[in-house]
Amino acid sequence: MFKSIKDYMENMSSDKHLHYEFKIESRSGFIVVIGKTNYGNFACIPDYDIGCHLYTLNDLFWNSERLRTLMNKVDAITVGHALKAVAEHIDLN
Repeated sequence: MFKSIKDYMENMSSDKHLHYEFKIESRSGFIVVIGKTNYGNFACIPDYDIGCHLYTLNDLFWNSERLRTLMNKVDAITVGHALKAVAEHIDLN
């Protein structure tokens, strides 16, 4: 579903992760940027000119429903599943 995850760290000697970027290989194919702010997790999808807050990355229902208000249903569910898959590889907390 996703090809690779790019980790943007503050610097190489730091454990602080600023955000992550990954490309979804799907019918549409697009880049997703995810990260954490003081107010929670977020996702931005530049190809759709959208961004929103997320719950935990592995909460498929909440994230898909939130994204569905901003993009078409199929792509929102695709991103929701990709976020859940990415959650196995990274920790935003």
